[in-house]
Amino acid sequence: MKKILLLIVVFFCFHFSNAQENNPFKQVGIDYVASLKIITKDVKAGKIKDFSKEAIEAYSQKLPLKAAVNMDLVSKVFSSIKAKDFDFAKLVKESSFSESSKDFFVIASVNPGKLDPKKMNQYLINKTDEIKNSDAGDDEKEMVLSFISIAYQLNEMSMEYNRSNCYISGPEGSGPISCTVAGAIGGGIIGWGICGPLCGLGGVIVGGIIGSLS
Repeated sequence: MKKILLLIVVFFCFHFSNAQENNPFKQVGIDYVASLKIITKDVKAGKIKDFSKEAIEAYSQKLPLKAAVNMDLVSKVFSSIKAKDFDFAKLVKESSFSESSKDFFVIASVNPGKLDPKKMNQYLINKTDEIKNSDAGDDEKEMVLSFISIAYQLNEMSMEYNRSNCYISGPEGSGPISCTVAGAIGGGIIGWGICGPLCGLGGVIVGGIIGSLS
């Protein structure tokens, strides 16, 4: 009995240590990472070679994260992020999000390589409260809190998905950023501009895949 109780305690400690309890959209990040794993595994195994209409329809039923994904969205995200002159900082700056949200987009992409996981998670927890209490509209809050949840979960898996072999340049200098986080946020911003949060999550999936395979 003591062994069973100990296992239960260990389970709950592990569960809560890996869940961002102050984020109402924490499940988005959990479902996102699960979806990213499924697709990247299949891409590396050669089971999927492109973002075809058939592949999109098949994975829309298979993935835990539900989002609006179609050929137009995939084409726009892919062509934008893979363009030779793609500028992540410029995409963020020219987006319709508030300045506080824009700051988060850049920091979340840069910090995985600068902060240890615990400090990064604490930043995301604090940012969640800031966004929840901000004057941003409900749709923006939902999208940014979803981004935060995704960044939190990716941070939990930093060794596998937060490789910093992509770069950002801007007025304050240049340096490495997390390809997966930057790809997810970039794709999300592009999708957000098309039809709000639902397309935003679709863009997050496509952009994150592109980033994780970079």
